[in-house]
Amino acid sequence: MLTLTRFQNCPRCGANNLQAHDAKSFCCPVCDFIYYHATNAAAVAVVVYAGQVIVTRRAFDPFRGRLAFPGGFVDYRETLEDALHRELREELNCHANGLRYLCSAWDRYDYRDVTYFTSVAYFVTQLEDASGLAAADDVADFFWADPLQINPQDFAFQGDQIALCKYLELIKNEEVHV
Repeated sequence: MLTLTRFQNCPRCGANNLQAHDAKSFCCPVCDFIYYHATNAAAVAVVVYAGQVIVTRRAFDPFRGRLAFPGGFVDYRETLEDALHRELREELNCHANGLRYLCSAWDRYDYRDVTYFTSVAYFVTQLEDASGLAAADDVADFFWADPLQINPQDFAFQGDQIALCKYLELIKNEEVHV
């Protein structure tokens, strides 16, 4: 646990002798503070328009320059759906109607010497209007791609690779229209 966070001092009392408490937490023997390094929730979309899907290129680390589906972390007091709508607005100036649950996956997100584990919910959404899209926030740029032509290994996150494969299964089984 301590190797995932690299915390050196107790967040409550500042003591410098944190100890592993169990596989998911550490504790301070001075003030009995226990910190649980919990899984973070994220919501991501496979955005479809005219048979193509939006693929983004990450603007920042981790995985700067690598491919990803749009989405991100869920903020406090936010549902998965609300988070995804917010992320699509922030990253692509996009408004998606009708989210359809696709799958979930766990992933690892290494950022500034802290390893975060995420539980990611993937949704499919159809765009009615693709005008006005613009890369912003965590997205350096984006492009449209035929989902049948995308190599899952080109994605930065394992969860995105899984989601693409699940989406391709839906296409194969004619459960979505492309």
